[in-house]
Amino acid sequence: MTHREHTPSVGIAALKIALVASREHRAYVDELVRAAVQTLTQQQIDKEQIRMMWAPSAFQLPLVAKSIAESHDFDGVIVLGTLAKDATDRYFFEGAEVYRALMDVMMNFGIPMSVGIASGERLADVKHAVRAKAEKNVGARAARDLIDILTT
Repeated sequence: MTHREHTPSVGIAALKIALVASREHRAYVDELVRAAVQTLTQQQIDKEQIRMMWAPSAFQLPLVAKSIAESHDFDGVIVLGTLAKDATDRYFFEGAEVYRALMDVMMNFGIPMSVGIASGERLADVKHAVRAKAEKNVGARAARDLIDILTT
């Protein structure tokens, strides 16, 4: 294993989690972060074990995730952000590349990762994904997914 050695018997509270988020559409991303942290702490992960890092936009998320993976200091990574269509179709291409690059980081470094990127044709679609009830909020879902990966 290239990430921090752990076994489910170590206990969930000892897991070190990196949370990486995009500053783009910050008000929405803050809600994703809040939901992810709330989900982690509800699952008994100590808030002191969660480290927050920021990227300027979704496009830079893989670079920050790679630096985390290279550090070998964390058990897993949660990546949060938004992608909304604007006047161009840039978000289609950017979204595909961001996901591909994040998958590359996960596979190349062997670090468990979950992704919660709220996306849509319009910013209103993103708002809906972000403001959904806790069980459907993509930040909370990403946190639950990572916990599942780390404790299975």
